[in-house]
Amino acid sequence: FRHALLWGEDAESLAIFGHGVIDCRRTRVGGPKPISLRRCKRVSLRGITIRNAPAYNVSLLGCDYVEIDGLSIFNGHQDGITPDCCRYLRVANCFIESVNDAFVLKASGALGERRHTEHVTVSNCVLRTASIHLKCGTESCGDFRNITFTGCTLIGGMGMRHGNPGVALYTVDGGALETVSVSNITMQDVGVPIALRRGIRDRCGHGAAGVFRNLSLSNIVAS
Repeated sequence: FRHALLWGEDAESLAIFGHGVIDCRRTRVGGPKPISLRRCKRVSLRGITIRNAPAYNVSLLGCDYVEIDGLSIFNGHQDGITPDCCRYLRVANCFIESVNDAFVLKASGALGERRHTEHVTVSNCVLRTASIHLKCGTESCGDFRNITFTGCTLIGGMGMRHGNPGVALYTVDGGALETVSVSNITMQDVGVPIALRRGIRDRCGHGAAGVFRNLSLSNIVAS
């Protein structure tokens, strides 16, 4: 996790902002992440642009009270923004372009404990990818609770990795997806508009499949 250009652990009240560009000038796959934060609180990422990253662009693990606003990601090789086991997260007004998943919430066991991803809002973003645009899972040791995706535009046409879904809600490690709202979404040229998956990979030893509770999908247009 520390193999990154900008890295922080157990930090509080930090901001990365401005109109500058982090250009990784990727010449091969793999390498440092542009931004990597672990167990940080009160984080603000605003206005910056990331280009040509060879790995995950913005990787957040166990972070609370995070605001990401006006971030632009171009030609990312791996996931665009990846909050894992994070709480109280607001993402707005971002443009994310990646070969792998554009925005993906995870609830893995990477912290050595079962921790939930909850109280997340993603709004007014434009996502373009060959893979999955808006995603919960598949890392799902913990639960996903009180998640809102709204007012976003999803653009495919870059390829067909993992079927190129617009919205994917997956639980395969025993965690629950509950009180999840997806609304006012417009999609163009995606492979599959909506993908729901409940399985028993059980990476975390829960011994049972996770469940869906209070799931709402409304005002979704795909062409």
